Amino acid sequence: MKNLLHHTLASSLLVGSVSAATSYIGPVFDLFDDTATTNTNADNWTNGTPGAGNDGTVASNFDFSTFGASNNGNVNPLPSGTFSVTQTAGAGTGGQWNLAGNSDFTYNLNGGSITSTAGTFFINGNTFNVAGGDLTANTMRVLGNLNISSGSIAVPALDMETNSVLTQTGGTITTTSAIVLTQSNSGSKVANLAGGSYSNSSASFLFANANMAIGIGGDFVLDAGSATGLFNNTGGTSTIDFASDWTGSLTLDSVTAWDDVFEAEVGRVTVDGVNIGSGEFETYFLNNAGVITLVPEPSTALLSLIACGGLFVRRRRHS
Repeated sequence: MKNLLHHTLASSLLVGSVSAATSYIGPVFDLFDDTATTNTNADNWTNGTPGAGNDGTVASNFDFSTFGASNNGNVNPLPSGTFSVTQTAGAGTGGQWNLAGNSDFTYNLNGGSITSTAGTFFINGNTFNVAGGDLTANTMRVLGNLNISSGSIAVPALDMETNSVLTQTGGTITTTSAIVLTQSNSGSKVANLAGGSYSNSSASFLFANANMAIGIGGDFVLDAGSATGLFNNTGGTSTIDFASDWTGSLTLDSVTAWDDVFEAEVGRVTVDGVNIGSGEFETYFLNNAGVITLVPEPSTALLSLIACGGLFVRRRRHS
């Protein structure tokens, strides 16, 4: 089994500039064109509300509590078809954020900020990209695709649900929950952690116990100095696969016997798909007072010495 990070993710990570056909001018911020009322939301955009073939751009402050026909932060359904809204500047504030009903919709937070102070921030069946802005929420639930390449996310808990995918290649994520990466429903979940930083100063465990496939690689750095365990329960179905070229680190509780913790999770912790078995922690990992890194691969020169019989070094196995 190859690391999840080796899968092609280009379709979800391409968050570059979007050639918008309509721009938000206000004063009411909504993607629901309620033409049946005197408040026609299309008038708040230069070329009507965003939709298929009519991507939107937001570059000024907005209040997203006006979402939906009931002005309650809910839009369901979104217009059908493939389209996006890209925020390049401005501060978005409100309570609940819930854009649902269209899996082909993408919101790009490329600049500015979004602050949700009440209710839940839902990524509900679509894609949300953070590529330069700042997102803060009171509660966050991921039921779609969340990609962060730069910028920041700060939430009490990053709660992944059925069929959700988190991909981090840069930026920062900060949580304060008892588990660094949590879940609330059954069903498969994927976390591709390939760059950037993730911090939590109060968690006892890194990952939730069931149905979560975690890939760690690139220069990804996790700082969770209070964590004393990988999973919140033993015998679960969540897994961690480290890429053999991972150059980052995990900062965990400094006095925990991490060799015992890793080796106890037989079949759940792998390097390039190879199980970490009894007595094998030090074959793959270094533990410097709770800072976990990979054992460096031997250099080309060192391998030449080994081939000549001048030195013996135990090299990590690969699948």
